[in-house]
Amino acid sequence: MYEPKTPAIPPQWSEPYTSALATSHANHRPRYRTCAHFMTPIESQQWYLDLWASLETDAKVVGEITPAYAFLKEADVDFLAKNYGDLKVLFILRDPATRALSSYFQWNGKGADITLESLMEYVRSPPCRARCEYLRTIDVWQRRFGDRLRLVFFEDLLANKQRFLAEILEFLEVEPMPSLEFPYGNRKTQSSAKSYLPELRAFYQDDVRALAERIELPPAWMDAYSLQHTDCDQSA
Repeated sequence: MYEPKTPAIPPQWSEPYTSALATSHANHRPRYRTCAHFMTPIESQQWYLDLWASLETDAKVVGEITPAYAFLKEADVDFLAKNYGDLKVLFILRDPATRALSSYFQWNGKGADITLESLMEYVRSPPCRARCEYLRTIDVWQRRFGDRLRLVFFEDLLANKQRFLAEILEFLEVEPMPSLEFPYGNRKTQSSAKSYLPELRAFYQDDVRALAERIELPPAWMDAYSLQHTDCDQSA
């Protein structure tokens, strides 16, 4: 069984992003603010309800950011739908091959040694598999939230940060913020590790093809997995 050397989602990793975004929102529109309280394990459903109920803010929109929502059990998503009926959900999808490669170094440390054997052992581990089951995540959340679930792509963020943010703000019904700067900085993956991308994409080929039959994927995905738009039935 794969045993990571460090926790998957250390709380400190979320702070630069959430703090910077909160500051940018506060400077431009004081009533719009983002918060991230829940990087610790959820103790109970009541604990979760109390956290939001105790939030003292006049913000029009509040939210939380964590990938952990992507692999919640269906009963937990039912709980959210029951208690937060007007919730809007953003699901950011990333090419599973580059996501897995990045995650490998998050689990093991940026300077960790990597071999194809160790990488594929990680990729097949339950934690990594759960984070790449995009169709399962879409189905679970879409059944509860319908068009209040918005799918966006990490690659679109890299291509045009301002347009990416503008689309999200429109979805959230928040006024445009021309001066808002997205604090995300591109993290560089070890050059030697990128040589394993062909093997990773072969591993995820069937998953991505199945996803392409359901939703429109970015050109970068289609090219990376050698898919043609004619291969995909977008009517699903």
